[in-house]
Amino acid sequence: MNAHRPMIIGLRYKGRIISILLVISLYIFWSVYTYSFQGNLPKLDGPRFWVTLIVSVLEGMLAWWIGKRFDLVRFYSERDCLTGAYNRRWVYTHFYKYVHHVHQEKHTRVTLVDLNDFKSINDQYGHEMGDFVLTEIAGILNERVTGTGVVSRWGGDEFLMIEVLPNHSTKETDAMETFVLSNGLEVSGAKGIVYCNNGNCDLDQLVSEADKKMYEHK
Repeated sequence: MNAHRPMIIGLRYKGRIISILLVISLYIFWSVYTYSFQGNLPKLDGPRFWVTLIVSVLEGMLAWWIGKRFDLVRFYSERDCLTGAYNRRWVYTHFYKYVHHVHQEKHTRVTLVDLNDFKSINDQYGHEMGDFVLTEIAGILNERVTGTGVVSRWGGDEFLMIEVLPNHSTKETDAMETFVLSNGLEVSGAKGIVYCNNGNCDLDQLVSEADKKMYEHK
């Protein structure tokens, strides 16, 4: 089963960049400090050159490794470990970015997707297939989301999509949808869609409204 696996896609390099810059800054500081007291930089002749080079490479590798650990910790603190979609905590922390800059030419669309009969998939095919389905659905929604929009695993078999769209864009309506997975399995889901046309939208209220609309199609 070849599922969409976005788990490491989107891993940022911030920690690694900061670590490398820190090492470079320390070398610059050390050079300036040495020069200010000795009037010249130490000569790197013969064995000293190779020792310095090896130490520098090892320090760079260590800084890169530490930075990557930081990037991974941050990544998994923001993402669902199974699907790679953003988690609920991240959405609550960053949702204001999607409505704060909304003006007359744009609106925010919030879509709640709930898979139908997901328990029966687990019962009939096993939990491995259930995990596969969730990962596939997350990948499909990630490919569909527009612009700077995001997909979040809201809980269980529910996904939340947040998008900022131009006002002239076609507005979708609530409906049932059938997702065709890479293994040919068809999984249906109900969608509830709500719109925010100003910067004072409340996430909980939007999700509650989307949830009500979604269950009209369950």
